[in-house]
Amino acid sequence: MTGGGPASGGLSHAFSNLRLLPSLRTGSTPDYVLGEQLGVGHIGLSKDNIPALLVPLSAPPGGVARSAAGCVLKPEESVAFEVHGQRWTQPAAVLECTDPNLLDTFAVLASDVAWRSARPGSVPAWSDVASVVDEWQALLAKSRCLAPEQELGLWGEIRFILDAAEPPRLLRAWTGPDGAPWDFVLGGIAAEVKASRSRLRHLVSQEQVDRPRGDHEAYLVSLWIGEDSALGRNLPNLVDELLERAGDAPWALRRAMEAGYFPSERSAYTRCFLLLERPKWFAACSVPRVRTADPGVSQLRYGIRLDEDSGLQAEEEARLVRHFHHTATP
Repeated sequence: MTGGGPASGGLSHAFSNLRLLPSLRTGSTPDYVLGEQLGVGHIGLSKDNIPALLVPLSAPPGGVARSAAGCVLKPEESVAFEVHGQRWTQPAAVLECTDPNLLDTFAVLASDVAWRSARPGSVPAWSDVASVVDEWQALLAKSRCLAPEQELGLWGEIRFILDAAEPPRLLRAWTGPDGAPWDFVLGGIAAEVKASRSRLRHLVSQEQVDRPRGDHEAYLVSLWIGEDSALGRNLPNLVDELLERAGDAPWALRRAMEAGYFPSERSAYTRCFLLLERPKWFAACSVPRVRTADPGVSQLRYGIRLDEDSGLQAEEEARLVRHFHHTATP
């Protein structure tokens, strides 16, 4: 898990608000006007009005610039800073946002860089900053657009997290981005969240229903989803809320990207979904499955129709809702 720092929305507003502070510019125009301190760096605005994170370095940087996915990291031998009328020059790593449409994502990345490059109070080297940026750029380079059913599935998983009274607790239990057969494992209990536009109809893999957690409890949570442009919410809306409520926005964004959501593709996700009824819980042992297969068959994926009468009783369902969400059954 990454370090602390402000939520993405608050930090992106802080970058934007620098444009409202022309009084900070005194005398000749400095390379950057600095705002609040963030970890080992400062948020700033270039003389060309480009949002940036400035990280003062312990020595002149020896690396090269690199750019990807709406940001560029530049080594600067000497940067003129100004904070509340005080000016100085110092070597710095400069991370700039080159795509205004990705300011929220940049704010999360900048926060992670500022808090992970070095301990507050210490001065990092260029390699400390570059290594964190390289991690993000390697992940951002995998940017792709989810297929419609993948989009719906991820919407369901994030909605499940946001239904919790303490989203950070359930976010830590989210194993779906790791390619695990079950989406959430918390306190020895597994939950697989299945979202579908057809009530009680889903696609499952054999490993999700054939003793997926050995002797431990495992459940399938069926979400019946509809589209509604007025009442529904799209996937980017849910991710934005997740970053605000996660407590650790950089780590939450990293997990969302590992699950297949990339902010650079947010304009592609226009469908607005909503739950058509409260989720229904089923014990894994009650889920239909293929009982036998030819020798040599190692993976099976098939469609199922759940029997509503085999769902959990209200008391048992309430126990699981409390376990995962710390809330009573709605």
